[in-house]
Amino acid sequence: MVRAWDVPKRYIRLSLYDGRNGGYNSTKILSEAGIDAKISFTTQAVVYGMTPQANVNIVGLKRDTMSYLASSYTSWIKSAVNNRLVIDAGYEDNHSIIFEGTVVEGIPDLSTSDFNISLKAISLQNYMKKVTSISEKGEVNVKDIAEKIAKDLNAQLVTFPEGEYKLNNYVLTDIDPINQMRYLARASGLDIYVENKRMYVKERGKEAEGIGFFKITPDMIIGAPQPTGTGCRVQIRMNPYVKGGMKVSLESLRFPMLNSKEAGNYFIASYSHSGETKGKKWITDLELTKTNLYMKG
Repeated sequence: MVRAWDVPKRYIRLSLYDGRNGGYNSTKILSEAGIDAKISFTTQAVVYGMTPQANVNIVGLKRDTMSYLASSYTSWIKSAVNNRLVIDAGYEDNHSIIFEGTVVEGIPDLSTSDFNISLKAISLQNYMKKVTSISEKGEVNVKDIAEKIAKDLNAQLVTFPEGEYKLNNYVLTDIDPINQMRYLARASGLDIYVENKRMYVKERGKEAEGIGFFKITPDMIIGAPQPTGTGCRVQIRMNPYVKGGMKVSLESLRFPMLNSKEAGNYFIASYSHSGETKGKKWITDLELTKTNLYMKG
């Protein structure tokens, strides 16, 4: 249901959890910031290859906290600490977690009175050192392999395309589950990705089945959609509930040739959320791909 836009109050809760106390799943708060703090952020997610990422700048953290974050993210040594970043954003009556992941970089700026730190975080990074093996002789269902990988990533497989997808003599040993997922996607020809502890599997060139339908109406759009070789890019007011692979219909007054009535339906191939608590930006950018644009073969 679409409502007239009434400029609701923005909402954000940025939480940093101290990985020294329980690792990635620690519940000890290192720092929290809300809408009154000076925060800028961008999160990104795609339906192929890359795991979700976030870039954040926070002003006003304690110097000791910034120093710790800047020196604890060495990912490839035993002393690395998995500090968790969670961003819950949207509007006061309409917000959700848009990102959760491990801080992999922290760059403080102490050159001015407004001490700030820029953080980069990546989802699923805490599984990079987990070694897994899958060995299946003969014919095996792709769905069964996907479920094993989802379990290794502490995720739930929530959607899989109809039909039979099988592989023969599937063997991949001594590798982390993220690269297990990427290899299975290449071997099967399917898109496989994880967002917010949910694994999605879909046919390439099609929407993910059973995850809902997103209708973009004129009151949601900022500016005008921009055509691309595979569909279009659309900037909308922040919507924390979009998902990669979601089926989309578009209704634009400024570029009607791109509307679903003319061009057909789309699916979300990638998206990003961007916000500034002390600025104007509070948006979601969508890259839409036309459904069934790609043919098998």
